[in-house]
Amino acid sequence: MFTKRINSNHDKNFKIVLKDQLYELEGVEITAHLHDYTTANTVRVDQDYIHKNYAGSLSKSLENLPGMAAMGIGSGNSKPIIRGLGFNRLVVAENGVKQEGQQWGADHGLEIDPLNVENIEIIKGAGALQYGNEAIGGVISIRNNRIPTKNTTHTKLKVMYQSVNDNYLAGVSHFKRWDKFFYKLKASHSDYADFRTTTDRFRYLDRVFEIENKRMKNTAGQETNFAVQLGYTDNRFTSILNVSNFNQKVGFFAGAHGIPSASNLVHD
Repeated sequence: MFTKRINSNHDKNFKIVLKDQLYELEGVEITAHLHDYTTANTVRVDQDYIHKNYAGSLSKSLENLPGMAAMGIGSGNSKPIIRGLGFNRLVVAENGVKQEGQQWGADHGLEIDPLNVENIEIIKGAGALQYGNEAIGGVISIRNNRIPTKNTTHTKLKVMYQSVNDNYLAGVSHFKRWDKFFYKLKASHSDYADFRTTTDRFRYLDRVFEIENKRMKNTAGQETNFAVQLGYTDNRFTSILNVSNFNQKVGFFAGAHGIPSASNLVHD
């Protein structure tokens, strides 16, 4: 530190020379803690949750979860919505393979049998780094590759009836594992009639249309699905072969797509 008093009444030149001085600081220790400040929120559900909340399709069955919604596109079919984003703004992956059926158009839904789902992980928030640039809104990760316990055999039969559309639904799953080899068999079938409604008319563009017998015409359908898994597992690696088929035939109620006409609402 340098100090010098200067009298401003004299006209003089001053030369001040400062000397270098080195200061060495002691070692600095930095301690950090990991905090998760991500906007993503993860929810996991199992097969029992799907069965208890079954609503005709996988998207509708998940609709009761916070942040989840479903856009109905007809009877027995819908598109998933996460925090208001759907279509190409979210990714649906089954066993790591992206399913793009619900991204094609307004009348395409998930081509996945909800009764054969084992576990689902729902990531609400951007997952683009792990699942690709389409996962802006979130990810629905479906896991159907759970490995059975050694030397076990299990068979499960599920039967359901829905009175709103006389839906008879049956599903069966069977798996068996020896020491290292195992297989899984899954199948389901659903057959339903036109949906019942509590009214006999509806209004569309200031026009009133009659609903005959309080049943929405052309909302019946059938669905038959099956899946087969063959696998090998040991301490070194695991390999699973998946073969599945999703078959659905469903009608669209007049007015759900396009402008309805009175002739399309008359019962067959």
